[in-house]
Amino acid sequence: EVYHLSPEKGDISIKNLVKMICDMMGYDFESSTKIDGENFGQDEMYSLNSEKALEELGWESIISLSEIGYLS
Repeated sequence: EVYHLSPEKGDISIKNLVKMICDMMGYDFESSTKIDGENFGQDEMYSLNSEKALEELGWESIISLSEIGYLS
């Protein structure tokens, strides 16, 4: 099975999560990533959703990204 563990109960786009991680590590997002031309412009649509982990495993996020100042 595959379970996505997103940082909050809502969805976050994978692109925004990678941007946040780059920022936390001091890396420039644009020079640290490569956008696949096949999916260009669709990156905002791809998101992590924890519903399956919440429902099947009882998994729950303890700290939200907004609590650590990365999402408002």
